[in-house]
Amino acid sequence: MKNLFVVVPAIAFLFVFTPSCSKKSAASAPNCQIVTIMDSYNGVNTTYNLSYGNNGKISTIQNTSTTSPFTEVFTYSGNVIQIAETGTGSTFILSDSIEVNGAGLITYSRQIGSSADTTVYTFTYDASNDLLKSTMQTNSGSVTTNTYTYTNGDLTSSSDGASTTTYTYTSGKPSENGDYIHIFQLFNYGAQAIQTAHLIQSVSSGSTIDNFNYTFDSSGKITSLTVTSGSTVETVSYQYQCN
Repeated sequence: MKNLFVVVPAIAFLFVFTPSCSKKSAASAPNCQIVTIMDSYNGVNTTYNLSYGNNGKISTIQNTSTTSPFTEVFTYSGNVIQIAETGTGSTFILSDSIEVNGAGLITYSRQIGSSADTTVYTFTYDASNDLLKSTMQTNSGSVTTNTYTYTNGDLTSSSDGASTTTYTYTSGKPSENGDYIHIFQLFNYGAQAIQTAHLIQSVSSGSTIDNFNYTFDSSGKITSLTVTSGSTVETVSYQYQCN
């Protein structure tokens, strides 16, 4: 899948390669959907246009930049989400078949890339729908396993057995549209594997610390997200359509 964010390598906890509702309903504008994402990084500005179907689920994401344009098309059938990603002239980039459980959380993903490599991911949850474990296997290679720990509804750590990543959250601010974890999953999968109760504030892995800062409009919607990693800064702004 296309990565919206450039700065945050540590966030790959989600699927090792690395929406939908958060655990706590946002207080602001429940009928508002993000329709434009504007990303600014290292002097390069990129715009993504999002559209939704009558069911309220994401249907397309388009990046019309001159350097690397692409289109993602999402289709839904029962508990299966199909994603087709194409580039210039409908050139095949990637396909993904995703299965979700009764809570709408991802349990299985099978990605096929342009090189014909196939990568399979699985996800296991507890009774509270917190993610316990994920696995990844490319072709017939070794299986990589990640485990996850939650505290008060928020993911606080993840580990692949060799290293651990930790996460902190903004107290008193519930997760909502535009939160990093939310938008990353929406952008790539149209569904969630990670649910959190609050807005993510930082991600730490080894000596790398990524910090997230948000701005809000008068109704409480997130209008922009700034990601800082050392001296590197990336800014993502959102435009909404409200019904």
